[in-house]
Amino acid sequence: MGILETVSAFKARVKPFRDVWKSIDARMILCKHGGDWYNVLTSLRFSPEKPRNQKVLEGVELSNFLVGRASVRFELIDSVLDEIPKSIVTLASRKVRLGDPKVPTPPEGSYRWDSRIVEREYVGRLLGNVPPFRTIALEGWGPSLQQFWTHTEWDMMEPRLLAQDPHYRGIPDAARSLMGAPYSIGLGASSGMTILAPLYACFEPEMELKGGALTVRASGPSTASPKDFRLATTLWTGATDRRRTDRFSDGDASATEDRLLLHTTIEVPDAQSIDLLLLFRNEPVDTQTYVLPSRLMENARLRTHAHFDLNFDRLNQYLTPKREDTRSIDGFEVGVAWLFHLCGFEVVNYGIKGFRLGNEIDILAFAPFSKSILAIEATAWDPLNADKLTKLRRRADELSQILAGYEIHTTVVAGSDLKYEAEESEAKNLGITILRPANIRRLFEMAQENVSAHDVLEYVRFPR
Repeated sequence: MGILETVSAFKARVKPFRDVWKSIDARMILCKHGGDWYNVLTSLRFSPEKPRNQKVLEGVELSNFLVGRASVRFELIDSVLDEIPKSIVTLASRKVRLGDPKVPTPPEGSYRWDSRIVEREYVGRLLGNVPPFRTIALEGWGPSLQQFWTHTEWDMMEPRLLAQDPHYRGIPDAARSLMGAPYSIGLGASSGMTILAPLYACFEPEMELKGGALTVRASGPSTASPKDFRLATTLWTGATDRRRTDRFSDGDASATEDRLLLHTTIEVPDAQSIDLLLLFRNEPVDTQTYVLPSRLMENARLRTHAHFDLNFDRLNQYLTPKREDTRSIDGFEVGVAWLFHLCGFEVVNYGIKGFRLGNEIDILAFAPFSKSILAIEATAWDPLNADKLTKLRRRADELSQILAGYEIHTTVVAGSDLKYEAEESEAKNLGITILRPANIRRLFEMAQENVSAHDVLEYVRFPR
């Protein structure tokens, strides 16, 4: 495909999304030969932010060298794309040639151009200066950097750059600092230009599975409409799949200053996994696959534990402490952590006797794919007391202050059936639930039934 066809293909691919971008984040390294500026490395990223200025905002300019950054109006991209087939572009008010400063530019140009899609998961590895969104890229690669500098000039570049402000230790450091180039740049590397059009739409990491319904969240640019997005799902139950595609509606959306937030709920009764595809104006922008806890499937965590703990003897010993059994009392916290692990939580112990950190919460159990955390106080035998309850409440509140946006739910898991009205009342006033042996047995049953962690969380918040 020739240069005209490649640039035209890129224009056609980005055309449906032009309202998404308001500026171009331009980062460049240029070199002057014979009075003309030549491109060494340039990255032009489309941005949803308003342009800050149309002049170079930061950088170093010497008599025959420039490294800089500019933020310009998005509309200028049309003139840049129109100029590329002529092997010249205008950057930061400079006419920049795309070619070899020592060889006349042929009619077909000195650069090899390619237009491609870079999937979200590969963006950071393959492109610099790009946020993690599916990106439409136009890339051109030209002469070796050896055509711009001799070895002596290359070696002299570092002290010349280091004397400036900001300090750049040679071309590789300048490229990494300004462009985020994910590779080392040496004298033998190719000169190049990349034009990057991130689509700024993706699935959000938080999802929630509750009562056989999966809540999925996504986001996109603020200029988009909910109807611009569709969700394609493939629901797997055994070897059977159910496929459907739904368009988001206004009722599925909310907005922040710079993002459109979307959510929808999908019924997934007894499904074992689900494949999700997010489309933005018919362009696939993100995929997700979730393996779901299903009553039709055996709980793999439970089976794994049984491999090491035959008949769950040790788990039962730790969860039913006896006064005469010091090992079971000391192991109660371990057993509680194991139990919540079997129920699908990501669990960490901070209060194990002999290994405490100080000012810690005994156990934190993170509900998967969500911003919900269980803060658990494990008490094997001693009756509850207000001091433990107020400590748990205070420490959970302190944790909330550093985890903005997270919901931290507090519970005490007790190995004793003894109840004291004062403690029960104090726990209620502090928003702390208390789980006793009957609740512990129910949690183990829920693990056997492969109930979702989010349904377990609801049970812990409102024990019955």
